Amino acid sequence: MPSDPHRWLTGGLHSDRAELYRQAGLGPALLPPVLAHRRLRGPYTAGGAVLRGVVPEALRRWPDLVTAHGIAILSVAPELRSVLP
Repeated sequence: MPSDPHRWLTGGLHSDRAELYRQAGLGPALLPPVLAHRRLRGPYTAGGAVLRGVVPEALRRWPDLVTAHGIAILSVAPELRSVLP
C-alpha cells in the first residue's frame, strides 16, 4: 500500500475531475461524488451527502451500529429518518 493512499483530483468542472479519476485507474468509487457547497446546508453539507451514500448499505450490514448512532445521523441528514428503524 502506498505511504499516502489519498489522491486529490482537481479540475474546474465535475466532468474534468471524473475524467481524471477514470484515467487514474483507481477502480470503482466507494460513493458517488459529494457536492459540498457550503451554501447548501452550511458545514453539514458534505457530512449529509456522505451519510446519504453510506447509511443504506451500512444499515444492511451493521444495523445495530447504525441504530446506535441514529441521533447523530439524523442531526446531519434528517431526510434519512424514513430509512432508520
